[in-house]
Parts: sequence; structure tokens; C-alpha cells
Amino acid sequence: MMRIFIYEFTCAASAASLHAPEVRSLSPEGAAMLAAVTEDFAGISGCEVITLPPGEAEEIAFRRAAQLADATLVIAPEFDHLLAQRCQWVRDEGGFCLNPSAEGIALGSDKWRLAEHWRNMGVPTPETLLADESPPPWSSWVLKPRFGAGSLDTQVNGPPRPRGELGPMIVQPWLHGVAASVAFLCGPGQIVAMPPAAQQLSRDGTLKYLGGKVPLPEPWSSRALKIATKAARAIPGLCGYVGIDVLLGEDGNDWAIEMNPRLTTSYLGLRKKARFNLAAAIWCIARGEPPPEMRWSADEVEFAADGTVVVTSSVSSRIH
Repeated sequence: MMRIFIYEFTCAASAASLHAPEVRSLSPEGAAMLAAVTEDFAGISGCEVITLPPGEAEEIAFRRAAQLADATLVIAPEFDHLLAQRCQWVRDEGGFCLNPSAEGIALGSDKWRLAEHWRNMGVPTPETLLADESPPPWSSWVLKPRFGAGSLDTQVNGPPRPRGELGPMIVQPWLHGVAASVAFLCGPGQIVAMPPAAQQLSRDGTLKYLGGKVPLPEPWSSRALKIATKAARAIPGLCGYVGIDVLLGEDGNDWAIEMNPRLTTSYLGLRKKARFNLAAAIWCIARGEPPPEMRWSADEVEFAADGTVVVTSSVSSRIH
């Protein structure tokens, strides 16, 4: 019997840990990811899934579950070191973590440091500055947390400020193009790309993440794969499921924007297109084993941040 411990922060943390309405807003997305990946791991023959209900003694219960499990998958926001801390709890208990290494998580969690790293590795990425109270050097810009998740506290042309609700802020130029994401399954010597997805963001100036649609039509799909793969290969210690957000410019230039060193909402759409168990593929690749045959349906799948998934049989060539 194989035991997999699956932890999702908004479903397991105490009420006191969900310290702001913005953080609580991530709960529907977190609950949907937890339900989906739990169902898929439970569908693996001989696999028992452990989850953690909310409680005040979260760390004690977490460490006990990590000790009992053959592997642990952590789903948590990057801010406040939530993801990094819990992955470290797994390693402290001698467990196998289905997440990137401490260095990989540190890079993915720090948007300013990640931009500097990508630039040094020759990966195209927007200029990224630490925010202060002076106007940025562009006509339009994006103000966002240096350590953030879920587009929280993000604003186009927001009043420059060094700190926000989630800590230090950064600014990047506002670029026009198609927002997309590419998920990768990673393990020793393997980085396997999943079908790229279009991202759907709010148009109210906050760039709130609303969900996505997969597959991304050509020529955008090939462009997304090229820039995202280059960005992923520049990150050390990748393991499990990670996501790379990209922007495909109207001028033909493409940029790597962010990295999510954890399971993302795109899992909801990809598992519906997959003609195989996506969790089984994560498990095999993370252990350096050959994955099951990866076959995909021709369906178009639209997924929302609240967990809603809509499957249609015809693939559209338009991006909305």
C-alpha cells in the first residue's frame, strides 16, 4: 500500500492563519484543486490518500501525516513563506516532497529574484524593479507583490508604494499580448510539458485570475511552449507539478512572467483533457520512472478559479 499525503493550505490551516479576506478568496480555488488531485491519486491502484482537516494544531498534524506517507504534495501560496515552510516540514520528517527543492521554491516565490535569475540565464522576462514611491520609468506599469499568489494586490498603473498587503512590492512594464501558462511535470532528468492554456484575467485593472482554457490554439501554443520550456529549464530542483506564466507579445516578442512552484488551477482543465491519470504521471516522473502513455482528447476545456470546469467537443481558434 502506498500512502500519499496531500495538503492544501486554505482547507487545512486554522482560521487564524487565513488572516485577510484576500487570502480567504483563494479558498474555492484551493478546495477545487484538493478535490481533483485527491480523486486522481486515489484512482491509482494500491494508493491511499491522506488529507488534513482544519485545526489549531496544524503543524503537529502535518508532520505526523508526512511521517506516515510515502510522499507529500503541498499546495499552498508562496507569500509569508507558507509553501516553503511546509515543504521544509516534509523534509524535516525525512519525507519525499512532490514539490521543487528549497532553492526552486525560493526562486519561484520571489518575483524580483526570479526575474534577475531568468535575465542572467538568458530567458526573456520583463524588466522588474523594486517599488518605491517614485513613478516607474514606463507610461504604463503593473504593480504587484514581490511575494504573491493568485494576482492578489495586483494593479495596472497602481500608485507606486514600497509595501502592500502582502509585503514588498515590485513594478514591471505593462506589455500587450496573450497571457498563457504551461504546466510541467518534473523529476530527475525529466521536464515534460503539458498542453499550453490561455489565461483569463479580469479587465478591471487588477488582473485577477479568473481561470483558463485549454488547448491554446496555434501559433500561440508553439510560442508558449518555447518560452516556457526555456524558463523552466533555467530553474534548479524542479519536481512534481509546476506552472510557468508567459506573455506572448503582439510584437512577436515573448516573455516569461512568473513561476508557480506548486500545483495550479490549470490542473483542473488538464485532467479533463487527459486520457490517462495525471496524478499517476506526476508520481512516476517525480520518481524518475517512465510515465503512462500521455494521450489527450480533442476537447476544449474551460476552467474557472472557483473550480467550475466546462468541456466542449469543438476546439475554437479564437482567444478571448
